[in-house]
Amino acid sequence: MKLVELAEAGDIAGVVRELAALPPERRGACAAGLRAHRAATSRRASAPEVKAALSAAELGCRVTPEAAASWLLTYRYFRVGTWTVDVLDLHPVAWRAELAARLGERATASDTVYTLTEHLVHDTGCPLPASRRFILAWLFNRANGRERPARVRGGVPGADLLERLRADPFTPQLAPLAVESPGRLVFGRPAWLLEALVALAAEGFADRDELVDNLFADLVGDPPGGAETAAVLETLALTPAEHARVAPARAARPRVARCGPER
Repeated sequence: MKLVELAEAGDIAGVVRELAALPPERRGACAAGLRAHRAATSRRASAPEVKAALSAAELGCRVTPEAAASWLLTYRYFRVGTWTVDVLDLHPVAWRAELAARLGERATASDTVYTLTEHLVHDTGCPLPASRRFILAWLFNRANGRERPARVRGGVPGADLLERLRADPFTPQLAPLAVESPGRLVFGRPAWLLEALVALAAEGFADRDELVDNLFADLVGDPPGGAETAAVLETLALTPAEHARVAPARAARPRVARCGPER
């Protein structure tokens, strides 16, 4: 199989050209052979370009969005490169938009799956995924501030997380979604996640009242440990009016009340 030969040679550009020359049904027919080749060589040390060429061939032979998503979620830690865009561009816009929707439901803080989903959203104009996984991955990705390889769309400039969030075209849509059930994002996570939501609310990207009410409902409904609850309430820094508004719920759960005294 020519794709196997090109992959073994580490010829990434050759793999992409061969994929482009094959109709989808021919590419799909090559998937099993490439899978067998990977199994036969999985223990062999290979140069990075050989691994990338094999990945390009395998991804290119997943000819449905479902199959491509399955492959990407299985091999989600490979290094995204220009070749990834070249392979995805073999498919029409609607195909790529469906792939973005499938990946968005499973995105994590893993750079690979999130980065490709973000690229596809920019590339196709498809709706932003709204899953909790995607929102959490978005926040972690913005905190990391990784640069994108050539032709991989996404990322925003900024010296720190808040600068990047202010400049991010995703923030007006994702920040309000993040405060709908904030406990699922911030409990057990680094403190800067809640700090970011508080700052975004203060700057008008999300509703402060909604953030406070929803986070407090999460605290009362399924409170984390006392120390963690205290840290959450310290970051929230409730105003007197907010204390009064959440007082009935606090009275119903004394442990939460003890962790958040009025100031």
